[in-house]
Amino acid sequence: MTTTALPRTTAIRPAAIPSRGAIDAAITRGRQMVLERQRDDGSWQERGDMGPYTTALALVALRAVDQLSSDDLEEGARFLRSEQLPDGSFCGRPFAPEGDLATTACAWAALSLSTRDEDRAAGFNGLARLCWQRYMEPRTDPEHRERTGLPPFDQIQRKVRD
Repeated sequence: MTTTALPRTTAIRPAAIPSRGAIDAAITRGRQMVLERQRDDGSWQERGDMGPYTTALALVALRAVDQLSSDDLEEGARFLRSEQLPDGSFCGRPFAPEGDLATTACAWAALSLSTRDEDRAAGFNGLARLCWQRYMEPRTDPEHRERTGLPPFDQIQRKVRD
């Protein structure tokens, strides 16, 4: 059996800490890059075309670095509302047959950034769907629901909305 020795590596030295000006400049470049990719319908799409997932992440990322304008939030939220399924969920990929948990969670996070009633209502509808997926769908046994007192999905939606 022949073994090959691994090449020796040199120690990795930490990079110098960038100045505040360099960090601010990087944030500005990143913000500009993200905003340049916003489409006329308010969505953001990148190479993988992940539907509302990319738009929700762009909104949350811009807010995280305090670079999200109210106009961009309004346009992005309008797009997300247009993509929401009747059950409150969001599809992670175009032509997916149903919504998925990760995309619905990201859309809820993005819609919750808004102060507009229609955006927050759509976000809470998504939150109700998340609750349903997490707590009810795995427990379809009617006896389990009776024992735990868990309500049907439409009641969860109403409670979350109110």
